[in-house]
Amino acid sequence: MKRITATAIVIALVASNASAGEWQRIGPGLGYEQADAYCELYAMNGGRGMVAFGNPNFVAGAMIGGAIGGLIRRARLKSNCMVLQGWKYSNVVARAKPLPVPVKPRAKKGNR
Repeated sequence: MKRITATAIVIALVASNASAGEWQRIGPGLGYEQADAYCELYAMNGGRGMVAFGNPNFVAGAMIGGAIGGLIRRARLKSNCMVLQGWKYSNVVARAKPLPVPVKPRAKKGNR
């Protein structure tokens, strides 16, 4: 049970660090929201079934391995689909320049 918990924690940490970049347009195609939705649906249909026989430890390991492999396959399918739609994932986040803050002129003390 401790191994499964430790494995789940490692997977959660790896998955949380995977979203450090952003999608950037590289060509013509759908807008980001439409391309993201289309490719998410496309990637969800790319799964495979799995069957494992044996002792419970082997079956649990096969299930965990199959789940990790499925997540990797899904991420690759989505990434390839987004490239075909004109978007590329970049780990370099483009920072927008801050907007200038308008300064209000101070009122003179003699005028009210």
